Amino acid sequence: MDCEFFAIINDASYDKLSLPKKFADLLEGREPRELKVREVGIRRTSTWDMDVWFYGTGRMFLKRVWECFARTYGLQQFYFLICSYDGCDVLTVKMFDLSMCRVQYDATNNGSVKMELSDFEFYTTLKDAPSDKLVSFIDPRSALGAFVHWIWQI
Repeated sequence: MDCEFFAIINDASYDKLSLPKKFADLLEGREPRELKVREVGIRRTSTWDMDVWFYGTGRMFLKRVWECFARTYGLQQFYFLICSYDGCDVLTVKMFDLSMCRVQYDATNNGSVKMELSDFEFYTTLKDAPSDKLVSFIDPRSALGAFVHWIWQI
């Protein structure tokens, strides 16, 4: 029962994170009281045990501890999260900032940002990028690329 979805941080996301209705429907009948959330890329990371709140049909939120998680990882409005559910109550999260690049975190510094925007260079294709540079690339032909382009135009 693996599932992937995305979420965009907005003003209402600082104290709770609303999860998609389709994801909530997928869990119908076995609604977990808690999910373990972890950020992708931190090798020796601990998971964050978060309460799951259900409100009516198809409404599902991460509540307890979410605010601390968001603060620790410096989540801001319009940050883009890609979430992957493994079917065993673990939700893995990749976070992208306003530069449209994935945010890299340092496991030795309690999740603080390790890489800054100045550490990235942007190229139109990956083949144009020098091999000795750190490059983050979102293919504009992908669904994510099209969505990010659409958001950026707003």
